[in-house]
Amino acid sequence: MRRVAGICNLIQNAAMTPLLDLWLPIVVAAVAVFFLGFLFWMVLPHHRSDWAPLPDEDGAMNALRDLGVQGPGQYSFPHCATPDAMKDPEFIKKMEAGPSGMLVVMPPGPLQMGKSMGATVVHNAVVAALIAYAAGIFLAPGAEFMEVFRLTGTMGILAYCGAIPTQSIWFHRAWSDTWKTVADGVVSGVVVGLIFAGLWPSVG
Repeated sequence: MRRVAGICNLIQNAAMTPLLDLWLPIVVAAVAVFFLGFLFWMVLPHHRSDWAPLPDEDGAMNALRDLGVQGPGQYSFPHCATPDAMKDPEFIKKMEAGPSGMLVVMPPGPLQMGKSMGATVVHNAVVAALIAYAAGIFLAPGAEFMEVFRLTGTMGILAYCGAIPTQSIWFHRAWSDTWKTVADGVVSGVVVGLIFAGLWPSVG
């Protein structure tokens, strides 16, 4: 406990950079990652093979309508509501017979790109603000470029990559898609680190 208290006191007594002093790198990082996302998903071709069409798209859509699946919603088939239900012989039989999977149904109508883009900017701003908050605890104004880059770049990579592999580990997303998205996240994290390092406030 004394050691933990000593570390806490060291952090409290360290020269800190106030969050408000980091508003510029926060804004620039949020905007930069937004445009990187546009580049990754709309311009470069590497994500165009992430999704495959259904063998009979019209038939599948009509069948879902007939079943009352209009969306939005998340569905699994065969459905298993509890861990104990996984031992149900009927559930096991359905799993063995296949197909099994998970289905995300979006709201009907055109894609709401404006709403999604706005939410993306907010998300990027929150991530950048949290990186700034954590970096400001340990780094004082005037910190060296590489010192800032190492810390904020590492946090950026963790923020944009950390949870992605779980989609393949647990939900059977293709690993090729996961590694492409992780690569995107590494680039985003490095760019965030460079922005913070280049715009880190100087002394005085």
